[in-house]
Amino acid sequence: KLEKGFNAAKVREVAERVESHGIKTLWIFLVGGPGETRHTLEETLHFARWRLIRGDAVYLTVGLRIYPGTTLHRIAIAERAVQPDSTLLDPTFYFSAELEFGKTVRRLKQFASDHPRFMFSADSRSVVLPYLTRAASVLHLPRPHWQYMGLFQRVARAIE
Repeated sequence: KLEKGFNAAKVREVAERVESHGIKTLWIFLVGGPGETRHTLEETLHFARWRLIRGDAVYLTVGLRIYPGTTLHRIAIAERAVQPDSTLLDPTFYFSAELEFGKTVRRLKQFASDHPRFMFSADSRSVVLPYLTRAASVLHLPRPHWQYMGLFQRVARAIE
């Protein structure tokens, strides 16, 4: 629906190619887009689990920001999620009507509790995180620093 230009099979193929070259990856997912269902959410988590087990990291955001003139904007207007004359100056987010927001967040939190390298977009706003990434630079820890996400999150949660 969003004209992404790729499908799940292509993403899996790319993941296998990248892994075959020894490259660790940060996978970024947007949950709640048009057509998202409990089934597609579980497919996403299945892929995420596969990559996390192999040492990659996952960053996930719930809901998609609607920008004027985009395919998502047209879909949101058609579904009456936004008014056609809305300026969208105030951040407005799309979340699939086929998912229940509270249940989705609970499912994602449950998944996150089992995977330390899984991070919600809200986690990236931690006041401690910039200090931890700076410390990683000062200590000359190998990049990318997101590979230490599990450690960073444990430290941030202990401090905050």
